[in-house]
Amino acid sequence: MDLNLSYKTNLLALENLVLVMLDQDITVIPRESSWFGFYKEKDIDVIVPYNESKLYTEDRIGLRTLDETGRLHFYTMKGRHMTYDWDVLKQLIDLYFK
Repeated sequence: MDLNLSYKTNLLALENLVLVMLDQDITVIPRESSWFGFYKEKDIDVIVPYNESKLYTEDRIGLRTLDETGRLHFYTMKGRHMTYDWDVLKQLIDLYFK
């Protein structure tokens, strides 16, 4: 598989990558893909967490580097697709983008 190194270059230029998953999302499937998780190959009953994927272990787009340097952050919000808790979202913005 050819890798587009610009993805890695651009992600590694970030100060922080903040990933938010909605706990009742039925539009993003699997919802764990909000955190770069995905189905195990040939088994849709098992979700492979982001840090066990080749994308992470081979650091294909810089996720492992972001994680190891403390710049990868995960949050879960209550709700369905696009029904953000604006107070929590504002707190995240204040925490990471000011």
